[in-house]
Amino acid sequence: MLALAALSALAAMPASLDALLDAPVKTLRADHVPRGFWPIVASNIAEGCASLPQPEATSCIERTVDLALDPLVTGWSTPPRDLGGDGLRLAHLGVVLASYEHITGDPRHDALRARLATHLARRSLADPTKIMSSYAGTPQRYPADQAVLLHFLALHDELEGTFIAVAPTSAFLATMVAEGTDPSTELWVSERTGAEVWSNVPRGCAATYTSRYLALAAPAAAQSQWDLTLEHLGTRQYGLLGIREWPVDRTFPGDNDSGPIVMGIGAAATGFGIGAADRLDDHWHRRALQNTEAMVRSMAPWAGPEVEAAANSVLGASLTFGNTAGPWWNRPRAAQPDAGEGR
Repeated sequence: MLALAALSALAAMPASLDALLDAPVKTLRADHVPRGFWPIVASNIAEGCASLPQPEATSCIERTVDLALDPLVTGWSTPPRDLGGDGLRLAHLGVVLASYEHITGDPRHDALRARLATHLARRSLADPTKIMSSYAGTPQRYPADQAVLLHFLALHDELEGTFIAVAPTSAFLATMVAEGTDPSTELWVSERTGAEVWSNVPRGCAATYTSRYLALAAPAAAQSQWDLTLEHLGTRQYGLLGIREWPVDRTFPGDNDSGPIVMGIGAAATGFGIGAADRLDDHWHRRALQNTEAMVRSMAPWAGPEVEAAANSVLGASLTFGNTAGPWWNRPRAAQPDAGEGR
């Protein structure tokens, strides 16, 4: 379902997401979005909210925070003493809270955001791979998920004038260069512990996702990985630019993360490439990839019910909305409200 995720630029929040925020749990269940993806839905909507004009942006983010802090999403009714090891869930919650403060200037969630930042930075530095677990108790360490975590820490630093992201970002980059790089392409491997059959192989959906999320925390590394992705995984079919899911000499089946793979081109890899190009100001490749996604989307009704359902899902809509928001953190922030306003 993550496949047709990041396809297409949108000028405003789509009606499906507006309806989702009116009845989030009911809609997510009805659309069969896995519970583990609910925080991802919230964080991508939050980043999309930041690209909207006021007052739409504030209305959008206030409802998104309600979703992100729902006990069914967080797993806790109030923040526990130990936030735990679910790095993916916590990082995406952090992105929502950082987006909220940026858009509204309201500090009500600052304390929780600071707790999350400190916790995620500490857990990342304590891990031998310098990558926090995506899910508590699991051995896998995914660089793409760590990129989301570092993105949140960088957003937090932008808001607070702190430097919490510096040490975990530097440690992550150093270990990826030393131990996490595929020698034949210089792209980063997809998983660091060998827990997956494809762990040591760079894959397109992870590479483009990583470049998208590192654009703020480590722009030089994001640009380098993006350039390598285009060099080793970029391909043209019938004049259309796409991103391969796997290098030409190492092929594996598609999965939920890659989505459909047609003639080697990965749906998610190509879609997330739009977001990477957008955040790295690579306008030529963004337009070329958008042309490809437009063609793919036009063919979805004839590609089978599974592909069509993924293309029309609220998960896909949320990822598209956040994926093409651009470097929204460079836009003017909302002013902090006066104490007398009663917030």
